[in-house]
Amino acid sequence: MKFDTDSILLLVAGMILGGYVYVKTESIILSRYFPNAEGEERIQALRKIGFRLTFIGVFFFVLTFFLLKSAVLSGVFLGFAIFGIKP
Repeated sequence: MKFDTDSILLLVAGMILGGYVYVKTESIILSRYFPNAEGEERIQALRKIGFRLTFIGVFFFVLTFFLLKSAVLSGVFLGFAIFGIKP
């Protein structure tokens, strides 16, 4: 992947999309597996889910960045991983 203006903009667009996908995935998992979690229990569930989803995002980002050389797809997984880092 070349690092010109177009590739960087595609990467950023993919990161925005990846952040949206992360938030939706997190809310689906929380509502399905932790429906009655409140307070401290919800925070612990978010940490557990966030760690796993961040690992998945970083893993697939590295694969797509080095193997596929696709800016948008790499950006999606990078955005997914970055949104998973939040506490």
